[in-house]
Amino acid sequence: MEKRGQVTIFVLIALILLFVLVGVYFVKEVFLEQRLFSEIQEPGSIPSQIQSVNLYVDTCIDTVALEGVGLLGYQGGYIDVPQDPLPVSVANPFSNGVFLPGLKVPYWYYEDFNGDPVNLVPSLGDMEGSLARYMEENLDACISNFEDLEEGFEIDEGNVVSEVEIKENEVYVKVRYPLDIKKEGTTYSLSDHVQSYPIKLGRMYEQAISIMEYENERLWLENKSLDLIYLDDEKIPGVVLGFSCSPLIYSERDISNDLKQSLTVDVPLYYVEGSKIEVSGEFDTLALKPKEVDKDLRVDFGYDLDWPMVLDVKPSNGDVILLEPFEGNAVFGSLCFNYEQLFYDIKYPILVSVSDDSGYIFQYGVMVVIRGNEARGKVNVLEDSTASYCEIREKNVAVYVEGVDTTGVVGPLTDADVFYRCVSNNCYIGRTDESGHLSGIFPICGNGELNVKKEGYADGIITLTTFDNGEDSANVAMDSFVEKPFTIKIYDLVNGVLIGPRELKDDEEAMFQISYGDSVFGDVGIVPGEDTTIKLVPEVFHLKGNLIKTTPTSVEGESITRCKGPEILGVCSAGTETVTIPGETVEQVILGGVELDWKIGVNELYFSDSVEIYLINKGVPSKLSDLSSNFDVLSLTKGFEEKMEPAFL
Repeated sequence: MEKRGQVTIFVLIALILLFVLVGVYFVKEVFLEQRLFSEIQEPGSIPSQIQSVNLYVDTCIDTVALEGVGLLGYQGGYIDVPQDPLPVSVANPFSNGVFLPGLKVPYWYYEDFNGDPVNLVPSLGDMEGSLARYMEENLDACISNFEDLEEGFEIDEGNVVSEVEIKENEVYVKVRYPLDIKKEGTTYSLSDHVQSYPIKLGRMYEQAISIMEYENERLWLENKSLDLIYLDDEKIPGVVLGFSCSPLIYSERDISNDLKQSLTVDVPLYYVEGSKIEVSGEFDTLALKPKEVDKDLRVDFGYDLDWPMVLDVKPSNGDVILLEPFEGNAVFGSLCFNYEQLFYDIKYPILVSVSDDSGYIFQYGVMVVIRGNEARGKVNVLEDSTASYCEIREKNVAVYVEGVDTTGVVGPLTDADVFYRCVSNNCYIGRTDESGHLSGIFPICGNGELNVKKEGYADGIITLTTFDNGEDSANVAMDSFVEKPFTIKIYDLVNGVLIGPRELKDDEEAMFQISYGDSVFGDVGIVPGEDTTIKLVPEVFHLKGNLIKTTPTSVEGESITRCKGPEILGVCSAGTETVTIPGETVEQVILGGVELDWKIGVNELYFSDSVEIYLINKGVPSKLSDLSSNFDVLSLTKGFEEKMEPAFL
């Protein structure tokens, strides 16, 4: 019995503790909330002489609060949109936001210049604090010393303090604005105001969070973009396979435009299954299915042609994707075929909008990121990304940048952007001042790459070690691009002798590219084409060009002799056989071209008017085997390098 009585006592104590905990929660969630929003004098208790002051303040509270709530909705839960610390022109063309008329809607997810994920999803507490600060910072401007109030009042104002609570279907705004008011011998103190607005901001925020969680878990938007690449192979090539002895030429610019056009059609059809507005079942593949769906809210997805897109296709050189055919093996004989897997890096924004029948909109941007035909990695919503390599800096380095302008004059280069690359991390350091100087703190790296960029100049790249015993300063010289008009001239190869030069014929097209290392410094030139200028700097470039016949050409068939089996010490062990390959008509054929190293001197670049580029015409191939040999422009140029080097005029 004694033990039983002790157990009963313990049970009672436990129940008491439970009731205490429940009571504390109840007080916190109910009584404190009521106290927070109930300390307000009802208008009926305010003397009639100062009712107009109370109405004046309430009207301004409504004006400022609704402005702030509107900004929270239009700007993804932000009143002050976070700013990108990097220069828009160089580092991030998206600048942390989707641009709409008069607004910049921030991304809830995007990648910075270094490729690091950035989460900008605000918490509900962040939004409440932001609106409270907006009330405190802007109410005075609306009150404007009560200048629009009728005369006869003496008013002493105190500081504005505001609190905000965002509920599912309402937004509560409490403002403590102490006023000592005198009129006609009556003195009154007015302080607290509580206003509520029937706006479903809390519900819209939760729906937006649910969609963002679904996207980050499933990478749904990225996979829809990959569908466009794989399904629209004609305009947006993915895997290229064809049997042709002519090169296949694509333009990154054209692919980007075609992808944008496809997105303007597809993205507005995306919908959330179970939401208020959805399309017919035949578009089931365009349905997002997040865990939480509010059937009273509408969700829309938007994309605009004017929004930025970063698209890079590999392999490519500049804007041009040139897929040259391969000569067939023993099975194919001398047939040509094209095969290439294209890999896409793509970034572009999508706007997600949640709304209700009242017309209130809560919207945010999402950056869709594809890297090497793979969707971006997953990230957690409402959780900051970890510090990246670029944020851990220890080494002070003074960088001095000089630039050579288009007239050859050397001087300090102002507003040049300095980056530091270590392995796969590319860190933005800062921008040079008016004296071409930047004193920055760099991450630690051995033999890293200091890269300076400025529009109109070729990148300045040097090696820099930032260990303790590394360099404390670095000097970088950069050449400005000089734009030169260019023309194409053709040398005809006749019996081993170059005849010419001559103009292009009507059925001929020329294409060339100049490169330094792995990057294109100047431009790709195509004739006939709209752009008749190229940009050059004093440097040693690699020039490669092709001359193409654009009208159909009939090529004779031929018979070839090949081994029936493998060769052993150059002898066909199983004997030989003769294979006949029929002729065919090809739409375009390579006639020749040029490939050589081209050293551009300072004087000839700065003191010339134009440049003339030469290509070799080997002639129309008569046999199928000649189609492939015409691609070997390096062998074609051998022995003629001096004569084929471009001339400055």
